Amino acid sequence: MATSPPVTLSPNWQPLMVEYVTTAANSTLDFQVRDFGPASGSFITDDIAVRNMTGPGTGMAIGKEDVDGAEMEDNGAGEVAFEPALSPMPMREAGTLQFVTSQSGALRVELLDLSGRRVRLVKDDADAPAGAYELPIGRVGADGVCLSAGVYFWRVAARDGVKSGRFVMLP
Repeated sequence: MATSPPVTLSPNWQPLMVEYVTTAANSTLDFQVRDFGPASGSFITDDIAVRNMTGPGTGMAIGKEDVDGAEMEDNGAGEVAFEPALSPMPMREAGTLQFVTSQSGALRVELLDLSGRRVRLVKDDADAPAGAYELPIGRVGADGVCLSAGVYFWRVAARDGVKSGRFVMLP
């Protein structure tokens, strides 16, 4: 995720430049304006430019990646933050758990019920490559039975760390 320096709102147009480079082909770029102040305002954007900085035939760029909802943020030490995210939320039939790992190694992704019991092992790879992951999360549990409506948890354990979150399965 790239963040611009703060800009004081005014009725005049103000140029703002943010440079951001993705690491994967076919990645997406999301634009978001955040208002941190006592007065809320409206924002108009104009003249947004996106440039392909790869050379002819290279097919790839260099930098950090932001997977929809899974922000990959440089922590100042040149490392990428590990932030998995599940969407849509709440989920009716299926969703996608997205994240990026910066190191190859063991990767385990599982779904748990409210009591902490595993209902499904989504991925278990002893030598998973570093990179972007988009794992489908569906209604079917490990036993082949549909998960009932309720609250569940996802857990991702990788060399980058262990992260978990909750999600709601609608009827």
